[in-house]
Amino acid sequence: AKNIDFGTLGVASSSKVKKKVKENSTEIEVGDTSKFTESGEAYISDVEGGARISWKSKSGNKLMGVKGIKRGFAAAAVVTVRDDLQTIKGIGPFIEDKLHALGIFTFDQIGNMNSELEETVNVAIEFFSGRVKRDEWAKQARKLAKNR
Repeated sequence: AKNIDFGTLGVASSSKVKKKVKENSTEIEVGDTSKFTESGEAYISDVEGGARISWKSKSGNKLMGVKGIKRGFAAAAVVTVRDDLQTIKGIGPFIEDKLHALGIFTFDQIGNMNSELEETVNVAIEFFSGRVKRDEWAKQARKLAKNR
């Protein structure tokens, strides 16, 4: 990840949770939702692990209509926006996990890849040489981001 130009790629929006999140909660209050889309998907995590969640709307600094909270989360938890990268042809669960480990979570980030970044990411995830470019991840990601 240290060789990836996140200035070009961008970083996924994230925010700390303001108070504990109870199991089956349908809303989460975070520090700042200004960079979160009106509805979307994210990953909530604390020291015990995390879970993929979705929300239907925002109200102030609250994510509303939340689904996916199967356990409680500490007030120190972080919500990080994540798209379902497996929607992109050529990305399965294993490669998605590798992208997440590098700090790549969104269609916007993949859509910002240029040729140099495609090769850097390809090497970092130890994928078949040239596969990121050949499968046109950036083009697919830009289209998916536009159709959110």
